[in-house]
Amino acid sequence: QLELFFSHQLDPERLSRAFKLMLDAEPILGCRFSIEGQKPLWKRAGCDGRDNFSTTTDQQRYQQFMLEPLEASVGPQLKGMLLQASSGDQLLIKIAHQAADAGGLKETTSIIASIYRELASNPDYQPKPNCSGARGPTQVMRQSPQLAYPKIVRNDFVQLRHNNHPPETLSLPMDCQHPNDLHFIQRRIPAEQVEALTLWGSKKGATLNDLMMAAHYRATASVSEWDGSAQLRLATTVDLRRYLPNKRAGGVCNISAIELSTLGTDLGDDFAATLDKVVSITRDRKENWIGLGPYVIGVPITSRLPIRWAIGQGKKVWKQTVEKKRATPVLTNLGKIDPEKVTFDQPPVSAALLPPPTYPPILTCGISGYLGSVTIAAGIYPSAMQKVSADQFFDAMVDQLPM
Repeated sequence: QLELFFSHQLDPERLSRAFKLMLDAEPILGCRFSIEGQKPLWKRAGCDGRDNFSTTTDQQRYQQFMLEPLEASVGPQLKGMLLQASSGDQLLIKIAHQAADAGGLKETTSIIASIYRELASNPDYQPKPNCSGARGPTQVMRQSPQLAYPKIVRNDFVQLRHNNHPPETLSLPMDCQHPNDLHFIQRRIPAEQVEALTLWGSKKGATLNDLMMAAHYRATASVSEWDGSAQLRLATTVDLRRYLPNKRAGGVCNISAIELSTLGTDLGDDFAATLDKVVSITRDRKENWIGLGPYVIGVPITSRLPIRWAIGQGKKVWKQTVEKKRATPVLTNLGKIDPEKVTFDQPPVSAALLPPPTYPPILTCGISGYLGSVTIAAGIYPSAMQKVSADQFFDAMVDQLPM
């Protein structure tokens, strides 16, 4: 989800029109996800599936919309809500993960904003549908030389071994198996502090993402009262658009990969020591086709399997993962939000991306940036976090950063 805060009022009729036209501009968003037999299909949603935008003046209704799941099997894959207020409107845009990742959501928002601006002077505007833009990983793999494939595969196997043996992974203590009390939590780091952090990290060869990874590792160990036995692991995401010309895919899609990193049981004596270990891992992976490992062997094989069987096997693997305490915390870098691409007549005064909420025992934290500031966000279930609250963890993570 992408949340935009404005200091002005938006035109709800023009915005509603832009959201509906977006279902034609990127036709996949006007579809529903269907499994028929053993094959997954995208099927165009009917007229009822075009009702994808609403307005409200009720803050509680807006928050309820934020918590509602977007059912890909029903469609459409895109919805939005405008919270109207005299001080300035808030716009929340959500997209189904089956159709797009954070990069796809940002691209979608950019197109909606451009349609919205065009409609101001041309009420009959109709965007040209993108019916042929590539959505799959093949567009990425074409950018990597086949001579690199053996090295990519080797790195993938080494990574899998390091991240599965020994099996037990340190994660936040959670107790509830079937929570239903979802809400979102956020922490914002102001631009001036981010600038200082970035400068401090650059002297150590660290990116802002490296700093956040180190803070996550140390916060998890701190609040979990780690005894030094469970493995320190973290799952992060890689936007594979990094390999594409202009870093743009052929269409709105989900082409992100999961990258697993481990410190073993050596956290380091202080933040700087942890950061050095993180930088060593991420620098090596970035120099060796980070994120592409699964797309050489794993994805080509699993994509040919009957989907219902594959889903069943996935559930079995997940059950074993939980039983063996191998569930890995997730930190997903959702990227920067470009003010020019989210301008609805005027740019937002602030913006943040919200990651998909995940069920315990996994907590997924997302980081995004806008106008120099950084927001850390997560969808959490308070009833599951009875020993350590999400507030405690987020506070610990921010406190770890060398401000």
